[in-house]
Amino acid sequence: MKRFFTILSLIVLLSGCHRHSEGGQFNIREFPVKEGIDVENENPMQMTFFSYSDGIVATMTYPPPNNTVFYRTGDEGITWTKQSLISKWYCESLIISNGCIYAAMRFSDDIRLRSKIIMSQDTAKTWQELASFEDDYEIKNIGVRGRDAIAILRYHFVPVDIKKEGFRSPRYGRDYEILVSNDRGKYWNVVPVDTTVSLEEASFAFSEGLVTTVERKTAFTQIDIASMKKDSLTVDKPPIDVGGWPEMCRSGEIIGISENDLACFYSVHGHNATYESTICANRHSPNDPVWLYQYGDMVYTSVNVCWDKVSQRTYISYDRAKTWHPVCNEWFMTGYKDRLYNFKIINENGSRKAYMMVLEPTRKKDINNTNKQY
Repeated sequence: MKRFFTILSLIVLLSGCHRHSEGGQFNIREFPVKEGIDVENENPMQMTFFSYSDGIVATMTYPPPNNTVFYRTGDEGITWTKQSLISKWYCESLIISNGCIYAAMRFSDDIRLRSKIIMSQDTAKTWQELASFEDDYEIKNIGVRGRDAIAILRYHFVPVDIKKEGFRSPRYGRDYEILVSNDRGKYWNVVPVDTTVSLEEASFAFSEGLVTTVERKTAFTQIDIASMKKDSLTVDKPPIDVGGWPEMCRSGEIIGISENDLACFYSVHGHNATYESTICANRHSPNDPVWLYQYGDMVYTSVNVCWDKVSQRTYISYDRAKTWHPVCNEWFMTGYKDRLYNFKIINENGSRKAYMMVLEPTRKKDINNTNKQY
């Protein structure tokens, strides 16, 4: 009998599971990663896909010093092939633009923060360094428009007395900058920001050639990476109270931001931001939108629920964030067209096992892909 249930469980796992939401239908396939990655000594950190089956994942090795290993898959993540290794650096961000892969890296074996931006034109086999930053600067976000325009958000950390604290403990203040380069990192221009606004009062989102900001509970501002043009967005319902350290994310024309412990969503049309909806996954907890992905009318979001312990919940919308339907209590690392992908590692009987998750809608006839392409 035990053998029967074991075989039955494997059949269900390998065949995927069909789940239904109240307003639509979607399919989640979960399958084991068969080869390529040393799951006992590596953790997936960043991932991006450039077709339904082809993608790149950046893993971090441990124990320290941490290295980054880049792998490529051609079968949705069932198998992975090692492309390159970068010693003592780990990957903070990974994006694809016009066939090039860009990565923001952080040095992992130094008390002083060091960061750099690298680019690959051969699917992560070789890398070219575009820019480096030292003296306690850390790159937190990166955005690309076309092949040459790059924008970054960098923080400047001011360490406290190391002997007194016993470890490196940065103090946050007004030390943040948005930098834009239109020549692949040779020269950088600083985008003017309100220097009286502290890091606790500001939030940023990088998406599709734009940087979106909100400062001191006021209206949104978007910056075009290529032209450095700043535009204020007229909001039909100004943010109620984004509080300290507001979470914000953007994909396409949809913005998600935390207001009064709720996940609120706006759609951008020209110079206007229209309030669309709110998600409250747990009314006793802050609900922070930490990730968005839009493909036409369809929008995915992950909401952090910070109660007892932090958990993430994924939702899907078929009408550009006007209404939401719960999907699962999982989170996803990247999206390609109408699909989401996740690489996760779980403990089974004392050993680590790697699995891929692929989420796709089965209501495809309702999806209208009219995203503006950058």
